[in-house]
Amino acid sequence: MGAAGIGSLLLILGLTAWETLTKLKIPRLLDYIGAASYSLYLVHLPILVVLVTLAKHFHVERVVPAGGIFVFCILFALACGCLTGQRIAANAPNTRRFLTEI
Repeated sequence: MGAAGIGSLLLILGLTAWETLTKLKIPRLLDYIGAASYSLYLVHLPILVVLVTLAKHFHVERVVPAGGIFVFCILFALACGCLTGQRIAANAPNTRRFLTEI
């Protein structure tokens, strides 16, 4: 493990210990996004590809600046990922019951 790896390890261990010892209060929005992070990971690329393709096809850059398109795409992908995460969480009890019946 190189110096960067050791430094990263120490940083993560230190922040984890600090969170445990000080009862660090995480903002609800960040906690929500963290809970939906895997769904965000799965959903963001297909959503961004579709949005960018549509934006190019309809020449949205003529009306909306590139920064506006970028922010919209990121926020839309974030919303889709969070909604997907909610749906998965809502169905989790059904999934557990299904798996135990197999």
